Amino acid sequence: MTDAWQVFRDRLGSELVALPVDHSLLVSEPDPPAGPAPARKWWQLGAAGPRAVPGRYVQFLRWEDVVRAECVSGAYRDVSETQHRALLDLGWSDPAANPKRWGTDNYVYDAAPAELAQLADLCARSLDVLGARPDADWRWQVTD
Repeated sequence: MTDAWQVFRDRLGSELVALPVDHSLLVSEPDPPAGPAPARKWWQLGAAGPRAVPGRYVQFLRWEDVVRAECVSGAYRDVSETQHRALLDLGWSDPAANPKRWGTDNYVYDAAPAELAQLADLCARSLDVLGARPDADWRWQVTD
């Protein structure tokens, strides 16, 4: 991991520690210009067609005993098979296998509050796998 990703990871870890229970954190890069959607692959959810493609992001919801993380998936932007496999190898759930009750088409990872440093590291590595730059103009948004 580069020094720039370590700085990103450390900030993310601090933000997660400070995140109050029942609040969420969205960390996203600016959205690229809208254009046609990339072709869907067999492991990607959602229908192909013109749409705005969001920037890469991770988001978190903190409950009392768990922090749920989500990483953008092929349902919202182009994710190669190599990237998909790498995210699964890092420990994310397979979006195609997520229970419907979760209500998300993203990669999901649940962590205990004592594991926030590891969660921040996982997310920084995941964004790197997806081709994001640690020095992008990231948006950090907390909501309740």
